[in-house]
Order: sequence, then C-alpha cells, then structure tokens
Amino acid sequence: MQTRLLLDANLSWRSVSILKQYFDDCCHVDDIGLSVPAKDTEIWEYAKQQEMIIVTNDEDYSSETVSFFVLYSVPKLRGNE
Repeated sequence: MQTRLLLDANLSWRSVSILKQYFDDCCHVDDIGLSVPAKDTEIWEYAKQQEMIIVTNDEDYSSETVSFFVLYSVPKLRGNE
C-alpha cells in the first residue's frame, strides 16, 4: 500500500518537492481544489475519500468533527533557497 500525504496549509508548499523524494503521492492542500483557506472538515473529508494522511503542524486541528485523528508533528524542512 502506498503512503499518500496531504500537507496542511500551515506547512510550506515547498515541502512537497522535498517529501516527494520519499513519498510518491504528496500534495499541498492549496493544490487540491478546495476553497482557500479550506476548513478542517473539508480537508479531513478529502483526505478520507482519497485515503491520504494529513500532515499538519496545527496543534488545535479540529478534532471535534472527526472520530479518529492522528496529529503528526513535522520537523522544519530546509531546502536550497
């Protein structure tokens, strides 16, 4: 089974190119066609339908609307700037 990542808005879109070295299917929430800014519930539903893992640094991600949520803490990634 392939690991599919969906990066939340609080993570830089630049992280996608770095993570694609390790995960073939990785995208940023701003690039999937949801309203900007997307609501947590919209992101959750999209990720659930697409069988993706939400990667976020948002400590207060809306857990009220989901029955199961795992919060991932992502270290700061630095690319060549």
